[in-house]
Amino acid sequence: MKKIVKILLFPLIGTLLMTSCLGDTEETELTSTVALLTFQIKDLKTVHTIQKDNGEDSTYTAIMSGKSVKFAIDQALQKVYNIDSIAYGTDVTQVLVNVTADGYVSYLKEDGNMGSIEDSIDFTHPVTFRVVSYDKLYTRDYEVSLHRHQV
Repeated sequence: MKKIVKILLFPLIGTLLMTSCLGDTEETELTSTVALLTFQIKDLKTVHTIQKDNGEDSTYTAIMSGKSVKFAIDQALQKVYNIDSIAYGTDVTQVLVNVTADGYVSYLKEDGNMGSIEDSIDFTHPVTFRVVSYDKLYTRDYEVSLHRHQV
């Protein structure tokens, strides 16, 4: 009887010990790929001025949906820009963005410090966005422009 228990018990214990170690050798590998994948702005305010029949100017503010502004991401030149210009009079000094990237994203402020993409960003001039790989070994900068009609 002892012999039968040993024959059945030892292979069972050996199998349990071996299967408990299978997951221990796997390591999570961080990617060194860095890329800006999507770029979108949130809603913007646009001030319109019209002239009434009596010659007086009248202004009103409209909200433009950020989803209607399509952006191109040129990975080779590392540039991001809107395909069609947005309306004249659109306030681009406090723009909120939605960004997805293969890495961590921040932007370069005018004072030289890095800012959070959760902040409102001034797009009066092109803005540099920096993507840092998850392993923090690689970076890639993108110049982001928000084009507006001039008149």
